[in-house]
Amino acid sequence: MSIKLDGIWKIYPDQKNVGEKEGYYRKDYNDESWYDANVPGHWQEEVEKLKQYSGVVWYRKKFSYRKERKNVWLKFNGVFYKTTVWLNENKLGVNEGYFSPFKFNISNIVEDENIIAVKVESYDEKNLNKKKQVGGVFYHWDCRDPHFNPGGIWRSVEIYETGGVWIDRIKILTEVKNKIAKLRIIIWAGSSIDGVVTINIRISSKNFEGKEYMEEQRVEIKKGQNIVKLDIDIEDPALWWTWDLGPQNLYLLEVAILEEGEISDKKTITFGIRHVHLERSRNGWILYLNGKRLFIRGTNYGPTDQRIAYVTEEKIRRDVEMMRKANINMVRIHAQINPETLKVFDEYGILVWQDMPLQWMYAKKIRRPAEKNAGELVKIVENHPSVAIINCHNEPFKIPTKKDGIMGAIAFIISVFLSLAIGTIGRRYPIVRIDLPYWENLVLYMDKKVFSVSIGTIFGILLAFIFLYTAIALAAGGYEGIILSILVGIILPWDIILFLIILLWLTGSPIMMMVWNWNKNVLDKKIEEAIRREDMNCHSIVRHSGMMGWFRDGTDIHIYDGWYTGWLSPFKRARGYRHVGQFKGIFRRVPRFVSEYGAQSFPEKENLYKMLPEGIIRDIENKGFRATYKSMAEYLKKHHQYQPEFMHLWINPKKFDTIEEFIEATQEYQAELIKFYNEYWRSRRYNPVGGALQFMFTDIAPLITWAIVDYWRKPKKAYFALQQSFRPTYIFMEWPKLKYKAGKEYILKIFVVNDLHKKLSGKATVEFEDKVIWEKNVEITEDSLTTYRVPLTIPRETKGRKKIALKL
Repeated sequence: MSIKLDGIWKIYPDQKNVGEKEGYYRKDYNDESWYDANVPGHWQEEVEKLKQYSGVVWYRKKFSYRKERKNVWLKFNGVFYKTTVWLNENKLGVNEGYFSPFKFNISNIVEDENIIAVKVESYDEKNLNKKKQVGGVFYHWDCRDPHFNPGGIWRSVEIYETGGVWIDRIKILTEVKNKIAKLRIIIWAGSSIDGVVTINIRISSKNFEGKEYMEEQRVEIKKGQNIVKLDIDIEDPALWWTWDLGPQNLYLLEVAILEEGEISDKKTITFGIRHVHLERSRNGWILYLNGKRLFIRGTNYGPTDQRIAYVTEEKIRRDVEMMRKANINMVRIHAQINPETLKVFDEYGILVWQDMPLQWMYAKKIRRPAEKNAGELVKIVENHPSVAIINCHNEPFKIPTKKDGIMGAIAFIISVFLSLAIGTIGRRYPIVRIDLPYWENLVLYMDKKVFSVSIGTIFGILLAFIFLYTAIALAAGGYEGIILSILVGIILPWDIILFLIILLWLTGSPIMMMVWNWNKNVLDKKIEEAIRREDMNCHSIVRHSGMMGWFRDGTDIHIYDGWYTGWLSPFKRARGYRHVGQFKGIFRRVPRFVSEYGAQSFPEKENLYKMLPEGIIRDIENKGFRATYKSMAEYLKKHHQYQPEFMHLWINPKKFDTIEEFIEATQEYQAELIKFYNEYWRSRRYNPVGGALQFMFTDIAPLITWAIVDYWRKPKKAYFALQQSFRPTYIFMEWPKLKYKAGKEYILKIFVVNDLHKKLSGKATVEFEDKVIWEKNVEITEDSLTTYRVPLTIPRETKGRKKIALKL
């Protein structure tokens, strides 16, 4: 027997956290005045009076039940965030974590008439650099509704029965050799009995015609947890591929445990046979699928909807269908997980980079729940053929705040004062002089010169490189970071730099945390260890995402030239997204794998107006766009994540007379940037770039973000730019210069890329102003990048914007 407890529950907020003391879990407690709310659901969406509430909410439900078998289980499939459960006044236990199912054996507690009480805790994070909940993007992100708390029972609650032996977990390990797939099936079986049981295994094809395999084994079981391993060989297996390499062959595994001839428990799992390997080196990250090299063309995907309780499989399929049409072969599930999405990616043949729900910085108390959740994440993803990579933590560094800026300024002033009192400035200008004997000797030593440069200057440059370069390079660029670090070491006395570094470290500055912080250097190592314990070498593990390796090995990179960065360059030809050209020379190998890049843009007018209050809409229509832009931008920044200070670096709103013109400009800029990046990464194919994941695909709420498809699933111009530039076989050219001179000859670098593992032939054509200037019959080898050099002479008297068209 099995039932779902979904539907209407009674719920009530517990602002003072007194529910346990006042007996909210007791059977005779009167909950008639409590609110009605749907489960699954979020309390902010279900109850109008809880629209802005976060903290503790109690859930209660009455239900009837008639026990038929030995063991009865109460299972919660997902709750935001911390859960304490009572049944008939018996405390069953506590779970911390939003995405992992958890269950309780209620065999000796369940009655004919029952009361279940659930204390649910979900808080708004007060200190975003010391978060206390493993909730990833749901609690802290610049692409989420900033006013929404996801608290609530967001997946089904169910009761089911088993015999004396039950299945807790199944893991399938596959290895393909000589056209034989060797499957090791590991079964974690719990038992309330001692004895011998029969385990029946049946493997069949799910979406193709194939042979059926059956296995039966008698196993001795003891009370408690048992681990059973069975080996099966599959002859000539049908492999699982991404959509651009082959079919998405899926198998069904049915496991049944029989106790005295009757089924005690059974489970069915969909799986695929494939081997994925990420080869990582200083020279690049290369992903192999079933032995074939695969260049990654991908995107980032947040929750299908921030109100995740209301996401349906239909909505997930709609998004994944759009991804496949956009020629995407990998998606990064960004700092969150919804177990329902993975089966869809399995079916559509899109690989998954799965993040742990860890985003930016956390308090030290998060370690144990994070390790526990990391193990649970592995259990969710382990049999999905689409999942290739697991990432432990996204961007484990501190997000700068106004307080950090003030503290940094104070630290600098104190450093100058200390230098004046006991250091180098004081020696030159003895206004407030304090003599410290040993320190005085060091100051004198630092004044000595080596090849006309003081030892202090050399020491200052070294300090700047070791402790400041990473933050400077992130903001300004690799080569700019070198120049600025040297200038800091030359301009500032060495002791000011030293004092400043010490003070920044003591005050927890984001600059110092780029070098070392507990999240990056301690927590992430523990998370990785927890994942590896459960994973058994099935996936490639990335310790943290977005950590640049300028002079030593980092991980994947996040590059936002053309949005956050790229505006400091003094040269126009290297400004904005073109600044990505910094990855050459000593930094050529930095972009081994690119997992974020993009720019914000606005949705179409109709959907933008769904976000704006009537007063602002009325002002736009009556007073005009220019007069209303400032108030509109302030509103959207506060409520919808718009970043006007960065938009203004690239697009001047004052240039536009109408809202339509401004929207068009933002979408065109985003599309141009995405196209540039995609073509640039593909021109660096395996040299060293192994793949690129654009940020991001869809909005998860009505927002202004980097998404190329808005919340209402209307594609922006960038969607079509990505679709074109991610074609598996594609012709493109080195990005045009900003200006060309009439009468001068130029050499165009033309690229023909083929990510498919099959040979193709065709005709490549280059046109200038609709006139063919070069054409060639080309034989395109499989998995290749070919470069052609095409001369172009700009006719004399040519002025204005001109068009170069490429065809294949």
